[in-house]
Amino acid sequence: MKLAHYQIEHITSYVKDQNIWYYDVQHELVDHIASAIETKMDEEQISFSSAFSQIIEKINCRSVQRSRTKAATYGVHKSIFKELINMVKTVHAFIPVALFFVLYLTFNGLTDAIWLIKLFKTLSICAILLPLLISLFDSKHKPYNYTSFIGSFNGLFLYIIIFGFIDERIIPASLKATPFYYPIYFAIIFTGLYLAFNVVKRHYKKLKNHVAYR
Repeated sequence: MKLAHYQIEHITSYVKDQNIWYYDVQHELVDHIASAIETKMDEEQISFSSAFSQIIEKINCRSVQRSRTKAATYGVHKSIFKELINMVKTVHAFIPVALFFVLYLTFNGLTDAIWLIKLFKTLSICAILLPLLISLFDSKHKPYNYTSFIGSFNGLFLYIIIFGFIDERIIPASLKATPFYYPIYFAIIFTGLYLAFNVVKRHYKKLKNHVAYR
């Protein structure tokens, strides 16, 4: 039995009332609940309200949202790994990394090393925060309301946290004192950011196409 428009609207209102703020999760839940209700109404010959009340008892909307966010973040890691594989296949992609390496060594000889390290750590955080903050002004596409977009930044934050933990808690001071440690350390971080932002850009492009033809 095909549901009427007002019944779909009822399901949509219910999903939104469950604090499901990601549009893709909203659409997925509405489609899933509507399909389950249609099947139940056909099989048991019951009313929409009865089928609706029975179906929603079995679905935890917030749990679905959490699982979809985790899946989106995991998918970002896979995409970044694929980007890395593609990058390794093209030698010219390492030119920005080599340029950063040279610039770091140059500035390290002109200024205090501790100040420079703090500067680069701050820049790595800003490289994540600024695009995320800028996305808040995109009121047309609202990328922050999609798990694929937010999952990208979750992945970025995770990398920064992991590298920060490794630098502060695992790497011995003797290794940090060597002249090539921090150039390599930050080259790895900014290479990871470069790859991750390629993934973010691709997600954003798909999102704009989706909104345009929705």
